[in-house]
Amino acid sequence: MTTGHRQCASKGKSMVAVVSGNGLGLDNSSLRQLGQGLGGQAAIGQGNVAPVVNTATGNLVLESQDEGLIFDGLSLDVLRTYNSQGQLSGSAGWQFGFSRSIGGLTGTLDTAGSTVTRTDDDGSAVTYSYNATSGQYVSTGQSGAQDTLSWSTAASTWTWTDSANRQQETYNASGQLTVLSDAQTGASYRFSYNGSQLSQITAGDGDALTFTYNTSGQLTGLSIQAIPPGQSTAVTRQQV
Repeated sequence: MTTGHRQCASKGKSMVAVVSGNGLGLDNSSLRQLGQGLGGQAAIGQGNVAPVVNTATGNLVLESQDEGLIFDGLSLDVLRTYNSQGQLSGSAGWQFGFSRSIGGLTGTLDTAGSTVTRTDDDGSAVTYSYNATSGQYVSTGQSGAQDTLSWSTAASTWTWTDSANRQQETYNASGQLTVLSDAQTGASYRFSYNGSQLSQITAGDGDALTFTYNTSGQLTGLSIQAIPPGQSTAVTRQQV
């Protein structure tokens, strides 16, 4: 339920963006509702961190963008997120981008009364209920469209569909995001893991982001491999 917006300012400048809503993160807030959005604009401060406060819950979300890819109009931003009320598992409450997951099954899979939860990068968690008529798990999003989750026994994968834009996400049996695709453009990204750690993201055109970690599991490197326009040889640059 939306309660409206207000702007926090300091010395005439908006330092904190404001949203409202009862959910965690930004996806379940007024930011995603039709005709709504941010109250104020998050200032990019030290470390390129943008703060957003939810006036209904007092929740603080911090986001920082490190890198990104774009392929056939499908953009992919590498974000780090802190959610003060979320259940993020990263160091000191920070979560690295693409940590979307499927889990929390209650009841018997694909049976009336059962539910499953999708958690987004920013800690937003949405519960989907099984619909026996459609054979899918369904949740009504902020836009009014019904987003769906379906389980494939043959492939042992979950498929999440955003009904508003027809983008899809595929998750493996462990609940890890493995494919992000756009049915309208055919663009796609594939995610590779080393155990629980994201190791690489590869776009349909071959561009790739590669992540490296130390023995403590901390991210130490991010490299970008891309083929510049008009060239045939990939160029690699180090971000971290």
